[in-house]
Amino acid sequence: MVKTVILIFAFTFHSFAIADHSSDVAAIKQVALDYIESQHNPSPNRMKNALHEKLAKRTYWLGIDGEEFIMETSYDSMIHIAATYNKAGDRFPSTAFSGV
Repeated sequence: MVKTVILIFAFTFHSFAIADHSSDVAAIKQVALDYIESQHNPSPNRMKNALHEKLAKRTYWLGIDGEEFIMETSYDSMIHIAATYNKAGDRFPSTAFSGV
């Protein structure tokens, strides 16, 4: 009886772990797609779904003069980028999402 209870518990726990993993994977994929696609197809609302309001994004750049610098981008800046960067539809190749 004890072995049966342990086996049932182990199977149930494993099933929940798989379910949690699947939902985590789906949520991560959705956030990544919201982040990328909101820039390709202007959508500030999708960008809002992908970011935390306290975002402090830092990107390494090499300036035209050869100097290295770190650019800091905020949540509000990223929302603005999502709304405006590709408004004309000419910033990215048309096949960027083929096969996704």
